[in-house]
Amino acid sequence: MEFLEKALSVETLDKKPSVVFLPGHLFFVKALELPEGMQRSELNSFIEISLEEQAPFPLHQLFYGAYHLDDSNRVLVYAAYYKRFTPGEKDLWDDADLVVPDFVSVFGLAPTQASICVLRQEGSVTIVYFDGENPVPAKIASRGFDPETAPEDERRMIDELIAGFELGSRRPTVRFFRREGEVTRHGGSVHFPVVAIEADGRSASASSTEKSLLDRTVVSALDVREKAFLAEKRKAATRDAWLWRSVVGIAALILLLGIGEGLLYAAGSMLASREELVEARTERVARIQEQLDLAQRMEELGENRLLPFEMLAILNEHRPSSMHFLSARTDGWNGLIANVVTSNTRDVNEYENALLNSGNFETVDIRNQQVRDGQTTFLLETTFNRNALMAAAPVAQTSPAGPRRTMAVTNGENGREGVR
Repeated sequence: MEFLEKALSVETLDKKPSVVFLPGHLFFVKALELPEGMQRSELNSFIEISLEEQAPFPLHQLFYGAYHLDDSNRVLVYAAYYKRFTPGEKDLWDDADLVVPDFVSVFGLAPTQASICVLRQEGSVTIVYFDGENPVPAKIASRGFDPETAPEDERRMIDELIAGFELGSRRPTVRFFRREGEVTRHGGSVHFPVVAIEADGRSASASSTEKSLLDRTVVSALDVREKAFLAEKRKAATRDAWLWRSVVGIAALILLLGIGEGLLYAAGSMLASREELVEARTERVARIQEQLDLAQRMEELGENRLLPFEMLAILNEHRPSSMHFLSARTDGWNGLIANVVTSNTRDVNEYENALLNSGNFETVDIRNQQVRDGQTTFLLETTFNRNALMAAAPVAQTSPAGPRRTMAVTNGENGREGVR
C-alpha cells in the first residue's frame, strides 16, 4: 500500500522541479501590513490594488509575486517591469516549474530574533531583514555589480545596503549565504538549498548546507509570471496529475489482476492435484473396504455355522409324542420357524412353557393356532441361545493313530482327478 500511495502521489511526477532564479535587483520590493479582519480570499485583490497604487507601470506590464503566511499579518510583494527581460529570457520561462527572484531562497530561514541574511551571488548581492517578530521579511534591498568588483568594494556595498534599512544603533546578527544545489520537493514542501559562507565568500564549514523549506501552497504565489498563464499551467498540471494517477491505477489494477490470475491458476492446479489424489485414495479406500468386508464375512463364517439339525434336536427334547413337525426352515443363524400339528390342544401350551424354561431359547412365539377335525396346527417361531446350539453341535473327533486325513480334489497333470 505504501508503494501504491507513493506511485499515485503527484510528487512522483517531479521530485526536482525546474526553477528559474531572476536577479533580485531587478525587482521593486515592499512589505505591506494587512488590514485587520481581511479574509484570505481578499489577499490577491489587496496585492493587485497595492501594486497599482505604488508601481509606476500598469499591472499588466508587471511581473509580480507575493510572499504571505497564514499566521502573519504581513505580505511581501515584489514586481519588475516586463521590458527588463528579453524575449529570449521569457521564452525560457514557459517550461519552468517556478520563476522567482533569487532572494526567495532565504525566506524559509526566518529566525526567531532580528537577523539579516546576506545572499551573495555572482554579480549581485541581496540583503533580507527579518525583525524576529514576523516570519515574513520586513525589508529587502538588492544591488547588482560587476563580477570583477574588488572584495572590499563589495563589502562596502553590503554595509551601505544594511545602513539603508535605518535600523539605528541596534545591529542585528548578519549571516552570509550562497545558493548552491538543486531545488527539490520534500513531501508538501519545497527545499531551496543555501550554503552558509563567511563574509569573504568562503564556506563556513564542510556541512554548511541549510534547509530553507517553503510550503508548496506558498511557493505557488511566489511565481512572477502572468497569472492567467499560471492558472492555465496549474490546470494542465492537475490534468496531468489525474492522468498519471489513472495510468498508475490502471497499471496497478492490471498487476493485481495478473497476480489474481496467477493465484487462480495455482489454486486450480492445487485443486486438480487434490482431486486426483482424492480419486486415487477413493479407489484405494474402496479396495480396502472390500477387503475388510470380505475379512469380516470370513470371520463370521468362521465363527458362525448354521446348525439346523441341532435346532431340531433341541426342539425334539421337549416335543410331546402327540406333536409332529410338518415343515421347518431356518431364520438367520439362530432362528427356526416350523409348522407343527398336534392331536392334543393342551400340549401346545405345555410345549411352549417347556421350551421357555429350558434356557436354550432367547424367544419362543406360537402364532396362527387353528383347530380343524380334531387336529391343532400352529406356527412355531424360535430364536435359539447360541451357546446352547454350540453345546449341542458335534465336536470333531481325532483318531488314536493320528490326525484325521482330509480329502482334497486337485487337477492332475493329465487332467485327471486324484485323491490324497
